[in-house]
Amino acid sequence: MFFASVLSVASMAQATVTFNVDMNQQTVSPDGVHIAGNFADLNYDGNLENPSYVNWSPTAYQLSDVDMDGVYSFSFDLVPGAYEFKFINGNNWPFEEVVPNACRANQSGNSNRILYVFEDATSYDVCFGACAACGSKTALFRVDANFIDTDGDGTPGELGEDISPLGIHVAGDWQNPQWQPNTHPLNDFDGDGIWSAVYPIADQDVMQFKFINGNDWVDGIPESVSGSCAAGDNRQFDLTEDNTVLPVYCWNSCDPCVQPSMITFQVNMSVYCGDLSEGVNLMGTATNWSSGEPMSDSDGDGIYTLTLPLQPGAYEFKFRVGGNGWEGVGNRPLTVEQSTDATLDAVCFSSMEPCGQAFDPADVLFRVNPGTNEVPVGQVLWVMGDFTGWQSGALTMTDDDGDGIWERLIEDFCPQEGFFKFVIGADNTQTGTNWTEETADFSELEGACGVNNPGFSDNRKFVRPSADAMEICFTFNTCGTCLVGVDETTVVESLKVFPNPAQDILNVSFESLVAQNVVINVINNLGQIVMTQNLGNVVGQRTVQMNVNNLSTGVYAIQISNGSSTQVERVTVK
Repeated sequence: MFFASVLSVASMAQATVTFNVDMNQQTVSPDGVHIAGNFADLNYDGNLENPSYVNWSPTAYQLSDVDMDGVYSFSFDLVPGAYEFKFINGNNWPFEEVVPNACRANQSGNSNRILYVFEDATSYDVCFGACAACGSKTALFRVDANFIDTDGDGTPGELGEDISPLGIHVAGDWQNPQWQPNTHPLNDFDGDGIWSAVYPIADQDVMQFKFINGNDWVDGIPESVSGSCAAGDNRQFDLTEDNTVLPVYCWNSCDPCVQPSMITFQVNMSVYCGDLSEGVNLMGTATNWSSGEPMSDSDGDGIYTLTLPLQPGAYEFKFRVGGNGWEGVGNRPLTVEQSTDATLDAVCFSSMEPCGQAFDPADVLFRVNPGTNEVPVGQVLWVMGDFTGWQSGALTMTDDDGDGIWERLIEDFCPQEGFFKFVIGADNTQTGTNWTEETADFSELEGACGVNNPGFSDNRKFVRPSADAMEICFTFNTCGTCLVGVDETTVVESLKVFPNPAQDILNVSFESLVAQNVVINVINNLGQIVMTQNLGNVVGQRTVQMNVNNLSTGVYAIQISNGSSTQVERVTVK
């Protein structure tokens, strides 16, 4: 019905416009079918753009049905402009059509139709008293693009810069075929920043749709909708009328646009050890998850920033280095209030907290016990994380001494903290093929050795507490230390650890039936030995007191070892 072009009245060249109205659902008046509109004087200023026609005459222009198919037609030669009109079943005003609200020139005012005429010949085809073909349900789609600032220059809504040169399109499950953005353009003929179009829709009670800045899913930027109308990241609307007038939505929002809040995002990359030559990007519902927006560090302090104008609502975001260096944390939530500018606190990349102290690189030894998981012939253990680019740079581990514990030493390891997992897989370059990846929810297991990752299994988390060499040691898919074998041997009898939880003094009580050298290790959830007592040669009953007052809150393994076998109890330190 409408055509996506920029209106220009500079040229007075005329275009042939043919109006066709389907009268098959009407009893046609013996006085014929007519059309009336502002065909002579576009602006009602006495300056006749089309002097051979008259304005709003119900008798001047009678449509004809030459082939007797029930569709009546009349053609005008018109200069470019916006024409309001309506059809009349007869030749007097009491018999004009009632135009549905969805396709009125002014939804809250007059009840005329409107057509934007350009320099090319065109036709207008519609059912009498309807917005489209006879029997069709229709919807008026409208989106306010005034505050889209795609290029980030602070001046939003610019066609060709913020708005795609291809315009804004709409796609949904009401199309046939469904979700085809290139077939349904919207228009902003009057330049007010509100893009709209009326389209026939399927006969359904509920529809889902979204707007696309552009005309396809690859190069265009689709909305990621949040709010009361959202179904996933699409819009959802209940269809209660045959000709539906949808609200004027703000881009990405379920509500009308208001003056946006200026929100400044900040991420501290000062302790990031990777290559930043490809820059840092803000990804999310405010910037598009696939492409994002580049951030800048103009003063070189390691803190990258980006300021965006955002409408009120709920958003999610995270940071990415270059094209694939995603943070290991889950999506970061943000609620924007109306007319409330804000500068978000600078968080550390891959952390929900500010960056801690930076340490010099040091060797880190990753160790893993496969536990109950078989390592098939031809496969090995791998360690991967945000420091390897995950699967793309995963590191093989070895068990050279055959003790069942696989190891990988990373020399001069730089990251202060990060996320990782162990994987069992083929010992070849196809590191993403037939892998058995850890799937435990590490944030919820006893020992809590990971961070919740909504929608995915949790990642393990490590923190380097100093510039000293570090050992990270786990059993596959658990938060338990790798030092505990599958077939754990009884070293001592009647082992008791109390009180549990402990706050100051921890008592370790046991009986050694034979004389043996006993060592008690306290191991944190990273597999690090944080406290040791070598009791020497022990036989008989023994109770040892250990001061745990300086230990951080968490779950610890109390390991009893005689040099060849181990036995473990767990205790919580408050």
